[in-house]
Amino acid sequence: MKKIKNLICLVIVFVILSYTLSVNSVSVIGTFEVDMIGNSKYSGGDEFEIRIYVKNMSNINGLANGICVLIADVIYDENILEAIGGEGKNGFELTWGTTLVLDNKDGVNSETELAVLRFKVKDGIEAETTQIILSDITASNGKDNIPTNNVTKTIYIYGEDEEIDIELDSSIYIIKTEEDINYLTKVPANTTVEDIKENVTVNSYNVYFKFYNYLGEELEDGDRIGTGGKIILFNENDEIVNEYFVIVKGDLDGDGRVTATDLAKIRRHLAEIETLNGMFFKAALITEKEGVTVTDLAKVRRHLADLENLYN
Repeated sequence: MKKIKNLICLVIVFVILSYTLSVNSVSVIGTFEVDMIGNSKYSGGDEFEIRIYVKNMSNINGLANGICVLIADVIYDENILEAIGGEGKNGFELTWGTTLVLDNKDGVNSETELAVLRFKVKDGIEAETTQIILSDITASNGKDNIPTNNVTKTIYIYGEDEEIDIELDSSIYIIKTEEDINYLTKVPANTTVEDIKENVTVNSYNVYFKFYNYLGEELEDGDRIGTGGKIILFNENDEIVNEYFVIVKGDLDGDGRVTATDLAKIRRHLAEIETLNGMFFKAALITEKEGVTVTDLAKVRRHLADLENLYN
């Protein structure tokens, strides 16, 4: 009789555990977010790009596949904007009518650019505010349909006689202004001019860039850009319309790399033998505190030993 009671208890425990596991397995399908990156200010006749990213993915069943399909309705005012094309990125194929469809046999499970959508502001449009909306966004990992929130990008179209600041924008670098000086930060070591060109946008189509190192020497596409480097924006009349200084975290001599020389410079700064100033001081703020600390030194040392990555 005692054995039967024990068996019944075991069965009850098994049933409870099975129920708990089944509830937990279906309670969370997964979450993710979509972002639209691009500048927001244009004039009539301008062509521009909006980059579509997926990010903040978590708890997605079948994560080995990741998100392999995404669909969304693309809503915009056709009296103001004209869709002129687009392309998939990172292995995704783009099909775009009223609904945007992106698919990739491999899928992604981390922040990834999925597509570029191209628009044109219709001629004669000025002093208007309009929006591009991705609605009814749903992704699939090959197992579940996973919805997420709508995303809105507001576009301002300025008037013919209205002046506008020509500015950079980026989805991977941080752009900030301090004391009227523009900085491009969160730039990893070994970044080339071509890398930056591929990952920034500008809110005017008739602007071109030139890149310089901290010594003022012009750089080509394959050249590394380091701390103190400069990006200068020119208009169609070859006039400078804006400029940005580059900060590469951990690069304290402007060569675009993190080496033992940079480690020595932090050590000498902490020992008050040599002072880091200006952009090189900013590049030494690994932990982004107000001053350079022993933790900054430790993080650079660990980075050089391949124990830690300064850019993750």
